[in-house]
Amino acid sequence: MISDSGASPACTCGTAGQAGRATSRKVTLNIHRHSVDPLLRRPALAALLAAAGLLAGCGGEDSDAARIERLRGRGDAAGLAREVERPEAQVSCQAVRALGRIGAPALPQVEMALKDSRREVRAEAALAYARAAGGTAAPPLATLARSDPVPDVRATAVTALGHMRALDEMEALLAAVEDPELVVRERAAEAVARIMGRRYDFSGSPEECRRTIAEVRDRWGRENQVLREYYARQRAYAPRSKGKENIKY
Repeated sequence: MISDSGASPACTCGTAGQAGRATSRKVTLNIHRHSVDPLLRRPALAALLAAAGLLAGCGGEDSDAARIERLRGRGDAAGLAREVERPEAQVSCQAVRALGRIGAPALPQVEMALKDSRREVRAEAALAYARAAGGTAAPPLATLARSDPVPDVRATAVTALGHMRALDEMEALLAAVEDPELVVRERAAEAVARIMGRRYDFSGSPEECRRTIAEVRDRWGRENQVLREYYARQRAYAPRSKGKENIKY
């Protein structure tokens, strides 16, 4: 069906729609460029890609980004999992981000993506897991942080654990502060600080590092229940929207 203006009702390419989308894209672009938080930057990039795809769709084209956004909107985790299997890494990463925005119902598909052969997909899956999961346990992320062969993937996994306030995976983070790669050690120290509410210096000699680890482990044991209850209250009162797009950490 064609409207009086000659455009399909499903197409929002009018002047008002263009102005609104331009403003939205400008705000989203600023988030992608300037935010230091990957859990904000990556969804912003996904939104920009989807916007570009939707604009292309006004001309009758069906872009990867537009198709993935439609699947996400329907909550079609199985469909998105098929997109993850595509050979193009960029498309796979977009699909993984969309799975993370669906939330807990898509966790099985996100966990599968954590085992993907491509490093960039595993890294995206780590952030998607943090976005989708609830609670303080994340065994798949702990495994990734300990054993992935790629330092950047391990670093992303420990960042995700920190954003989740994954108290149950503290041992994985304490192991990561002794990782042979500096980027992993730095991210692990940040994650421990985020969970414990104070910074610890793990940069000294191996003996000093072990003493600091023992200090963190002791405090973690003594304050575990208090921290657990505190973060449970935070999650309960945090603003929520479909797909957890407004997660506050």
